[in-house]
Amino acid sequence: MKLLGHILILVLIELSLTLGVVSGWAQDIVNSVSSNPEITENLEKNTEKPILVLLSVSTASNLISTASDEAGQDRSTNIEVRPTFKISEDLSVGATLGLIKSHVGEETLEAINTKFALAYKETPILSWLSTHPSTFVRFPTNETSRKRDRLQVSAGVENTLTARSHIFGLTNSNSYGFSVQKNSHEFDRNAEGTANIEYQLQHAISENLSIHKNITLGLGALFVQQRTYHQHWIERYEFSQEMAYEFQNNLVAKMGHQTGGALFKANGKDSNLELYNGYTSLFYLGLDYLF
Repeated sequence: MKLLGHILILVLIELSLTLGVVSGWAQDIVNSVSSNPEITENLEKNTEKPILVLLSVSTASNLISTASDEAGQDRSTNIEVRPTFKISEDLSVGATLGLIKSHVGEETLEAINTKFALAYKETPILSWLSTHPSTFVRFPTNETSRKRDRLQVSAGVENTLTARSHIFGLTNSNSYGFSVQKNSHEFDRNAEGTANIEYQLQHAISENLSIHKNITLGLGALFVQQRTYHQHWIERYEFSQEMAYEFQNNLVAKMGHQTGGALFKANGKDSNLELYNGYTSLFYLGLDYLF
């Protein structure tokens, strides 16, 4: 099975980077809670190693073809690495590094912004409820963030509350995560004249149901509130649905759909929420492998 894991990852990377048949997330989606958090937690809990490395390879695409609307295409690939080191019984430090390859127009390969985090272990509040706090800092390893936005550093705190239960013999978990982030830019506007984001508040809600010992279904909703240096508020959302299959303790395959955008229409009043949109909806495949 370990050999199978290596083979599956190599095949997916080859399809993604060489053929570019399917795609991945945009920069802001990569850094959100778009993948099933319960699966990641299960992977990390199934080992007592002091050092863990989680490799995620994801490809996704919308359904717009080159012939019909090349400008509307969204096809890219995400490769993400998350090393974690346990420094004590209660604390761990980790990093999130990754690359995004775009398959639309002039193909590009960019790094995502690198995140370093200090996390406290998941702690029970009640028999069915737990909390998992951490603090983090992000550095602008993404070329667009560094050159266009002139981002210098970001820092913040985050916490996830998770409630677990059993319904008709099935394991169910609900989680609410929030993060507060402060950005520091060289200028209050980017190179294109758009106001940079100074503060960001993020709310993530997920529902995960294990319908089989190896299969988990997940629903997710993400709401982001951003304030520019000029005190203008921007609100965005993302919805996701995912099915994950656990081949073994350290290998999970996943597939799903996500869509998102501005929370309100241009008039600032009418809701812009959609469960599906031909341009913003992405269908994805991925593998998570724990070393």
